[in-house]
Amino acid sequence: MYSDNNLIKPTSKDACQLLSHEEIARYSRQMILPELGKPGQILLANAHVLVIGCGSLGCPAALYLTAAGIGTIGLLDYGTVELSNLNREVLHTEHGVGASKVDTASSFLKTLNSHVNIVLHKITLNKETACDIIQNYDIILDCSNNAHTACIINNACVFSRKPFVSSHLQGFECHLRVYNSADGGPCYKCLNSTVDLDPVTGSMGALAGVMGCMQALEAIKLAAKIGSASSGLLFQGALAKFEKENLQERNKSCEVCGTDPVQLNKLIEEQICDIRTVHHTNGYKKGDEAAKVMPVKELSGNTGFHENYLICSTSNEVVSETASGNGSSSHKMELSSAEIARYSSQMNLPELGKTGQLLLSNACVLVVGCGGLGCPSSLYLAAAGVGTIGLLDYDEVEMSNLHRQVLHTEHGVGTAKVDSVTKFLKGLNSTLKIIPHKVVLDSRTALDVIKSYDIVLDCTDNVATRYLINDACVLSNKPLISGAALRWEGQITVYNYKDGPCYRCLFPKPPPPETVTNCSDGGVMGVVPGIIGCMQALETIKIITNIGSPLSSAMLLFNGLRGSFQKIKLRSKQPHCVVCGDNPTITKLIDYEQFCGAKAEDKEAGVSLLSRDQRLTVLEYKNMLASGSNHLLLDVRQPVELGICCLDNAVNIPYKEISRAYRIEQIKLALKERKTSQVICLCRRGNDSQLAAVALKKVLQDCVVKDIVGGLTQWARLVDNSMPIY
Repeated sequence: MYSDNNLIKPTSKDACQLLSHEEIARYSRQMILPELGKPGQILLANAHVLVIGCGSLGCPAALYLTAAGIGTIGLLDYGTVELSNLNREVLHTEHGVGASKVDTASSFLKTLNSHVNIVLHKITLNKETACDIIQNYDIILDCSNNAHTACIINNACVFSRKPFVSSHLQGFECHLRVYNSADGGPCYKCLNSTVDLDPVTGSMGALAGVMGCMQALEAIKLAAKIGSASSGLLFQGALAKFEKENLQERNKSCEVCGTDPVQLNKLIEEQICDIRTVHHTNGYKKGDEAAKVMPVKELSGNTGFHENYLICSTSNEVVSETASGNGSSSHKMELSSAEIARYSSQMNLPELGKTGQLLLSNACVLVVGCGGLGCPSSLYLAAAGVGTIGLLDYDEVEMSNLHRQVLHTEHGVGTAKVDSVTKFLKGLNSTLKIIPHKVVLDSRTALDVIKSYDIVLDCTDNVATRYLINDACVLSNKPLISGAALRWEGQITVYNYKDGPCYRCLFPKPPPPETVTNCSDGGVMGVVPGIIGCMQALETIKIITNIGSPLSSAMLLFNGLRGSFQKIKLRSKQPHCVVCGDNPTITKLIDYEQFCGAKAEDKEAGVSLLSRDQRLTVLEYKNMLASGSNHLLLDVRQPVELGICCLDNAVNIPYKEISRAYRIEQIKLALKERKTSQVICLCRRGNDSQLAAVALKKVLQDCVVKDIVGGLTQWARLVDNSMPIY
């Protein structure tokens, strides 16, 4: 039997079913999702997920599993970091070249989330190790991008009755499948009767980022028992085209998962031991003895990568002086040997080649917002070798950011987000120019900042800033890649590109402020902005290098619960648009907070609707409880939030339902039972409670209706320190 001192079964939270205050603060944005809640977060904390392969797929998968709070994450890889890995394996650094991949990956993951138990397996998967390791985990992620490894994993997962999520990446195409699911889904062998090694054709890091994030999302859904699995998904990155696969059911005659267990036993004893696992990136075929004995560090010194590049590159032309990069201090005309070694994998893509890599090296891209979207997009732009990256954000890192803003760390809480991201990107790729802009983007600063860049990424989370960035990009003639994520859904599109529409063409008027929800109120599953952010990086790379069909006049919609994508056609550029039309009326930037009726920030804005005599402080309410004063306490939060914290005497009626007739009748009945005419409204921070009180005053005219200032947040600070703040 296989023995590994690092293989530890962790202690479980089952005994106490509690999350610490810090954990609740960290995961609050995903815990307020009704599908997850506190029970789902505890399931994640007790889950054991094994990531096989710490490469281009395994890095983003492990990153977002860690951020989400998966209790135990196993990292399995026998390789060491090479310079050529860094264009796509984003948890490794330049200083880590030559070190073990599992060591370099785990070192950052521990700084992101010290609550997670990281188990390291520095081994090759074979008959001696597969079943013994896999049986200690609940869910397996195949991030090897290798058909033979998938066979080994499949056989061991069927034998151990474990589901496994597999991605395969080749060029600009990839697929995602969930095998051996509990609902009777097929195993890998059911769909792949023969196993062939695909030729090495190069890979694009941002595309691997999308698929690795998708694997993490599927593992989270399996662990929390929510949503539906993406049984099959095909993605053509150059076209931004996703297709759902209709996979066959489990094959009863399958030699692995079929009805005859004798064949499986034979496979476990014989077939697995005959399969040798070889990484595609090393270029060796099955049975090549050199793959077994040649140190990985020596591989980086041979000429294999350079030879592949010379064969696969479409052109050796040097880009002209008029190419993108007007913000650069100098225009690069050639690539160094170190750059060719670093970017060889993506330069092997026929669509990119040397010409495309030079275009990336000379490009200047501005990322506005260093949060859930800005972290993954800037990460994969830096890995791909975009020469100049501007990072703009005025905010500081908070604990509640860490479940989705994956380039920040626990020790970085309280520091500027642009500084935190800059530090990470410099460790990944020190050859780039990273420009931090620690400012609030407004009408006075936007044009001066944007003019130095070729492309702008909108990674913000508020309507006013979206209109501001759009108008500034139109006035500066810059393409804009816009992403958004909320709850389990995301979207991405490209504005102001090659006569395509701008944001105002689609949304001439801003929505009413009260209809806009941010992730603080509505919640967000952290890996969803990861998927959209990686897509933003991919669209940026395509525009810089003129590859494929960018999402201009089209929008890609993502539903994480269903694991589905939908591409919709948008209206064309509008001739009457006030900013990009034939006769624009907006020729300079305006006051966007006034235009939208909302602040240009993603912080929850306070409201002031009630006078002081219509409100109670938490200390006044504490005294009211002590005196035994008869009243009805209405908790107007969403039901899922009650699992995080609540007051025992409260009746829950969500604010959005407070004006419905049947809810009013419930309130009247509760008042009658308590023989009182006094209603006290309570929420998380004292905003929705005021809205609820205003609504109730209109229908309960004979009652005294008040709310509690600062809500449960203030109660936890001043009255009950054992209550978590979220």
